[in-house]
Amino acid sequence: MKDIKEVQNSRIIKWSQWSPNGMIRCGRAEYKTIMDWMAELYKDAKKCVMNQEKPHAIAGRVMHDEGGHITEIRMYCDTYLTDEELDTVAIMNANDTLWVAHK
Repeated sequence: MKDIKEVQNSRIIKWSQWSPNGMIRCGRAEYKTIMDWMAELYKDAKKCVMNQEKPHAIAGRVMHDEGGHITEIRMYCDTYLTDEELDTVAIMNANDTLWVAHK
């Protein structure tokens, strides 16, 4: 019998990748695979934000329904925000988990 972590990691999730100009690509993949991609994107965002004027970079967003279940994972490229912009994004997406790299 599979344990809970194995079931969660093998679950197929909808994902999409975005730039400031819009969606780049989308698809479906196992949760663990997407989270591995997200971790790499976060590392890149952490490096890149140091060279930007704006102090925050959104690497990703895990979207949840009202029941707390993951509905989609979005990954972002070159999405830099000021403090005020980050506050707005956080308020608008209060039920989601944001992956944000900071200076």
